[in-house]
Amino acid sequence: MFGVSFVAFCYVKDWYLGIVLCAVALVACVNFSFDLFNIYAETLTNPTPRLTFLLMLRVFCLLMVFMCIKNISRVPLGKRRWNIFLPFGRRA
Repeated sequence: MFGVSFVAFCYVKDWYLGIVLCAVALVACVNFSFDLFNIYAETLTNPTPRLTFLLMLRVFCLLMVFMCIKNISRVPLGKRRWNIFLPFGRRA
């Protein structure tokens, strides 16, 4: 919960969002690999649909973090990011 609120704070204050998201991605990758080889090692011998869904969900969340990092240059600056009609405006 602290991580989500910290990323939200960085988004609101425009405070090194790219670096923070890269740190989140690094922590998530290390956490996933640790869980995969230490916690799920016994259950990977006979996988269940629940385990498959859980692993697919975690990989999907990792992909979403990497997509956010890839599109970090498209985030509007300052107070424009709170304008919900910004995508519908005229292009310059």
